[in-house]
Amino acid sequence: MTLLRWIGRIEATCCVLGIATMAVALMLDVGARLIVGHGIVGAPQLGLVGMLATAMFGVGLAADSGEHFRVRVLDGLRPAAWDAGLVRLGHGLTAVFFAVLAWFAVEVAAESYRLRDLTSLLRWPVWLLQGVFVLAFGLNVARYALFAAFGEPAGDATRAEAAASGVE
Repeated sequence: MTLLRWIGRIEATCCVLGIATMAVALMLDVGARLIVGHGIVGAPQLGLVGMLATAMFGVGLAADSGEHFRVRVLDGLRPAAWDAGLVRLGHGLTAVFFAVLAWFAVEVAAESYRLRDLTSLLRWPVWLLQGVFVLAFGLNVARYALFAAFGEPAGDATRAEAAASGVE
């Protein structure tokens, strides 16, 4: 199995766990409100953690499936011969962008660890939750660095053809 597939599987697993966490926490909270008249302490916060994980890892899944946003305004202003090089340059710049975000995420999480910050209601270590950002940004660094170095997987050729034909 290739490294890109492993990255995709990790992200997909994290997304499924995030959605499941969010759904279960919020359904139990609503059920408790209906049955006993008040919700479960911390359930909305746990649901939020699940939502954040789903959103952060979903960015990588969107890129993996070619469903991510891309600015196309300048596409017609460059020679077609430059396409492959510019796509790889774009992937390289995106890897650098995610590397900067990952670095900031590591710094923030490390500071939270040093300060022993805890969430206000659940009393969980904040750095643990911030680790979601570190992992998500780090996986995107790896993905886009691989795209820049080796090109996108063959499945992207189909998407490129669809984009060129206007089907996208």
